[in-house]
Amino acid sequence: KFQIIHEISMAMNFLHSTKPPLLHLNLKTSNILLDDHLHAKVSDFGLVHWEDGMCKATFMERLMARGNINYIPPEVFTECSDSPGTAFDVYSFGIVIWEILTQQKPYTGRN
Repeated sequence: KFQIIHEISMAMNFLHSTKPPLLHLNLKTSNILLDDHLHAKVSDFGLVHWEDGMCKATFMERLMARGNINYIPPEVFTECSDSPGTAFDVYSFGIVIWEILTQQKPYTGRN
């Protein structure tokens, strides 16, 4: 499990190290593929491209159509920022780590 988590972190580090940083914006366990040797591959880059000047409403519309609310940082729904940053992917990665380690879907309890 820790090797998979490490490989995902390396992929996200690569994306975030580009100039300007590439944001995945849809990181979730269903977008992590494992090859025959159980090496992790990050997939579904449909939301990676951030269009300059895209309003938050348009971004949220695309995100809700393609993303999963369980992996979206709560500040996206409350802050007035015009564009997401790398913290968006970091939050989603934290949920992915939790799901890998517990083997449970996030937020499945009553509360």
